[in-house]
Parts: sequence; C-alpha cells; structure tokens
Amino acid sequence: MSTPSSANEKVATSSTRAIRTPADIPSSSHVVQPADRIVETLTIPPLSKTGSTVTALPVPPLEPLVDNSTAGFALVRVDGSGAVASKAAITLLGWSAGIPIRYDIRSGLIVVTADPTAGRRVPAKLNLVLPTKIRSRCRVRAGDQVFLAALLEHKLLVIYPQRRLYDMVLAYHDTLQVQPNSRP
Repeated sequence: MSTPSSANEKVATSSTRAIRTPADIPSSSHVVQPADRIVETLTIPPLSKTGSTVTALPVPPLEPLVDNSTAGFALVRVDGSGAVASKAAITLLGWSAGIPIRYDIRSGLIVVTADPTAGRRVPAKLNLVLPTKIRSRCRVRAGDQVFLAALLEHKLLVIYPQRRLYDMVLAYHDTLQVQPNSRP
C-alpha cells in the first residue's frame, strides 16, 4: 500500500487542527454515496483572509424562464382521505367546482384533465381527492408531499408523487459538475 505524497495530499485546516475530508481517503477504502455527490456540489469556498475583495462565484448559465402565465406550481401534503390542497392550481387552470375530470397515470405521474365524459368532478372546496387506485399505483400515502404543476397551455394538472420528486432531485445532482477547487 503506497502512502500519498505531500503534493497529492489535500488537508483542510480549521485554525490549527487538520480535518481529513472524504477526498483525502484513498479511493479503494471510500465508496461514493449519493449523499457525497450532493454535498460535493453544495460546498462553500473558503473565505479570503487577505483584503476585503469579494470574488464572484461561478454561475451556471440560466435555464429558460418559466412565465407565470404558462404554469403554476405548488408543493402540498396528501391528507388521510387522499385530498390535496389544489385550489390555486384548479383556479389557475380556469376549472370550477363541478366540472368533470379524469385521472390518468403517465410515467408514474398523475395527470388530471377536464373531460366531459369523466365520472369524477371537481369538489366544491376545489381540493382534489386522489382516487384510491391511483394513489395505490403511484405509491402515494397519507402524509406524503406531492408537487402540483398546472400547465395552462395544455389545460392539465400534473401531480408528481414524492418518490418521483426524489428521483428527479437525484438525477439533477448527478448532472452537476464538481468544481476543481471545491472541497468535499
């Protein structure tokens, strides 16, 4: 087993005490965990001790902006009866109490559309109650958070179950690149 040379050894210091970071541990003894990847992208550079100049952090290019007139978003909790507080999303879509709606599942997401032939209707309180079969198939339980996306151009409401949100966050962090000077 070889010992790391001083040129390759990275040790972060805090006052006079050396702190060993995951990057210091030889790769053969450290298994990269998903949490490591997330933390790597969230590191804060050390403060400069000389002068009071502020160095700007690198900013990734901005994604296209979402206009408030094309989509609305909300993170809500599912109650014991399967109801979600969807009043803002339903109002944004221009739906009112009593209109017939249909629930479909597409790629693990719950898609709600206005459909004159559907048997379910928007309740008077405008809180959608997710049908039991839909909740079961999408693994949505009481107490879970779901993300509502009201897509105005398409006149539909997409409900992202908590598991799908988790998958999306992990996939997003996998795409982030660690900056060469960042500390783990």
